[in-house]
Amino acid sequence: MGEQTSNRQLAPHEKMVSPHRLAVVMALLLALWPSVVFPAPREGESLREFIRLCEAPSRRPLYICRNLIGAIVGADNMIAYKRPDLRRYCPPPRFSEEEARILFLNWVRDQKVLPDITYPSAIRRALEEAFRCMPEKPRRPRGPGNGAGKNPERPQGG
Repeated sequence: MGEQTSNRQLAPHEKMVSPHRLAVVMALLLALWPSVVFPAPREGESLREFIRLCEAPSRRPLYICRNLIGAIVGADNMIAYKRPDLRRYCPPPRFSEEEARILFLNWVRDQKVLPDITYPSAIRRALEEAFRCMPEKPRRPRGPGNGAGKNPERPQGG
């Protein structure tokens, strides 16, 4: 008796990958993904690579640079919204990602020695130096003797 070949088509559930095989493939992908997509930069190269990206004349690197800066600023704003005491810099309203990119590159050019920090730290440092937050003025308590109920335009008295 020889082997018989079947012309029968497989049902959709028969075409599926076994859960065990899928789990093994997923585990391998999760283990290898960071090293493939985000290769570990060499010591001190991360900031230099980011600077090259932001200085590039073509559109794609500039787009990536602007979006990374925007993501960092957005994350900092979200943290500061929840915890105002953690706000590190106060840029003007409608401060664009392109303006932040230019500010960052100017900050880099002003450095005599490039600090050995990551590019997110460098971006934050540039923004902190350019946009220091002004301390809030203490509010005077309202109450008797502190101007409560007084109209400054109308003189008090008889």
